[in-house]
Amino acid sequence: MVFVSGTSGIREDNSIASTNESYEQARRAIGKIEAILKKANCSLEDVVLTRVFLSHDADWRGVARAHAEFFGKILPSSSMLVCQFLDPRILVEIEAQAVVE
Repeated sequence: MVFVSGTSGIREDNSIASTNESYEQARRAIGKIEAILKKANCSLEDVVLTRVFLSHDADWRGVARAHAEFFGKILPSSSMLVCQFLDPRILVEIEAQAVVE
């Protein structure tokens, strides 16, 4: 099993993918998850569960669209929850769990 903890749209240089676009932050977060999984010799296709945390300002439809673009054929179990982040620039954070044989 591979567990990827909360991943946001924050870039490596500590800048935000977009301060007002939930869709772009979600795409960036899932891209980071994909890179982490690759380092663990697995892929998004091995993901069985995602947890999506949204700020109250987030556009959940944009986040769902980004999630579907990456996971639409994989269909992992998924939950979407509203929370408050310590960094107010973050609109979305995603966790993933993968199972590898």
